[in-house]
Amino acid sequence: MTKRLLIADTTLRDGAQTVGAHFSPDAKLKVAEQLVRLGVDCIEIGTPVAAPGELETAARAGELLKDAPVLLAAFARAREGDIDLAFEGVGRHPHSMLNLLTSVSDIHIESKFKSDRGRMLEVFAKMVRYGAGRGFHKLLVYLEDGTRTDFSYLAELVSAFVEAGADIVSIPDTVGYVNSPRKYAEIFARLLAEVPAARRVLLSAHTHNDKGLAVANALAAIEAGAGMVECTVNGLGERAGNASLGALLLCLHGSPGGAFSASDYGVETGVCLKEYARTAVLVGELSGLGVNYNEPLVGSAVVTTTAGIHQDGMLKDRRTYLCYDPESFGVEAGHRLITFNVQSGLKGITKVLADLGIGVEKAVAERIYEQVILLAQQKTPSTEDIRAIAMDVIEDGEHIIELSICKAESGVLPSSAEVVLRRRDTGETLRGIGYGDGPFSAFMDVTCALLGLDAQILDYHDVVVGQGRDSQMQAFVRCAIAGVTYQGRGVSTDIVQAGCRAFMKCVNRHLQQKIGPTHAPISGPPAAKLPLSPAR
Repeated sequence: MTKRLLIADTTLRDGAQTVGAHFSPDAKLKVAEQLVRLGVDCIEIGTPVAAPGELETAARAGELLKDAPVLLAAFARAREGDIDLAFEGVGRHPHSMLNLLTSVSDIHIESKFKSDRGRMLEVFAKMVRYGAGRGFHKLLVYLEDGTRTDFSYLAELVSAFVEAGADIVSIPDTVGYVNSPRKYAEIFARLLAEVPAARRVLLSAHTHNDKGLAVANALAAIEAGAGMVECTVNGLGERAGNASLGALLLCLHGSPGGAFSASDYGVETGVCLKEYARTAVLVGELSGLGVNYNEPLVGSAVVTTTAGIHQDGMLKDRRTYLCYDPESFGVEAGHRLITFNVQSGLKGITKVLADLGIGVEKAVAERIYEQVILLAQQKTPSTEDIRAIAMDVIEDGEHIIELSICKAESGVLPSSAEVVLRRRDTGETLRGIGYGDGPFSAFMDVTCALLGLDAQILDYHDVVVGQGRDSQMQAFVRCAIAGVTYQGRGVSTDIVQAGCRAFMKCVNRHLQQKIGPTHAPISGPPAAKLPLSPAR
């Protein structure tokens, strides 16, 4: 006998709190739509009280997903104002859910609230009743830091919250405190056995990966009777992250018809497995974090082998070194093992793009092909290289200013950069030399001086594309120019050039908004008429 396990995705709330992650409002909506196609049961869209943009995104999601058979949840603290904004955000959705935070361990009660258990139970129960009366379809209560809470108090809280109107009670291992899956499972088993109210609602597992046990602890909770598990795509989340949805799906669906599969846990999910790889890649791209090379299922290295004996076995029967069928999760395993031969021409690139699920017009495909040919002069491009180049070109847009030459030097302070910029519509050339405490800083110095810009880097990080010495770098830059935030992506085999290209995309987006692509030449300081040094 199997029972239905609900999958609650918190990529867009807990996952969005990952250091370096940034989902724009439009990106959140794209991910939410893909999560619906994936078949998750609940999407936690964000925290409406956190910012006006979060409230607007929640409301837009409510309209966009109004016909989707999914719970749309908004996160709120145990305050009336938070709850009201959560309802304003998702309340119009036919399957709206309030995810209400209560902090229940002695550490939280004494440090955060300067209070005691009895008082906080009254406060939280009152807010649960308030939330239950606002008109949400479902109400989930987070017992934050529940794994560091005395069980007798935990049982008292569950009983009070269920009586107050909770439909789902989540027991988060908020700081990854549990170091034994058996201990986490014991909490759920005891609640179901000893607390009658717990049997009237769903119990949900919410685990963090500080000790590397998020997935193991979540699976233990499922075995002990948890009816829902909360997770994130690619394991995003605070600190070491949350339980990875991909890893959970591997454990629940990894070996159909055999041991070590869903039959071990007695559950089934409503997930469309073939949509997982597409979802993971989309989240990696839109969060700005990419996908870790060793992320279960979708990392660039997880279906490859390097040892000769492994490669021999894989060529004869890939089951020798794979314990699951990658294609069943939407992963084209063969593409991880092949490289692109430039002799295949444009048709070869188009075929690879189609296999990767990237549909583009012929003109865009030609631009992608041109970049792949340039890369092929330095290395043999892999499909991961092609994907990165394709996303870079697709996001490129119309350039007002083109980076013609950038020669950067480092190793001594200050670093220097020689830059030549060209205005595409007029052919005007700007050139100069800049200095900084690093080559990218020097590049920014001269570029901003030439264009008369005031720019500040808000976030900069790199992601390796592929493996080994021939890897490309994919740089993600978020910067403020004249008080407006822009994002850019750049790809190159040179880490500095990748960052420079990403910054130039931010510059061009700023200029497009400021003067448009067809206006007169840019007003700013005169070009520094400095001769460029010979290439070194």
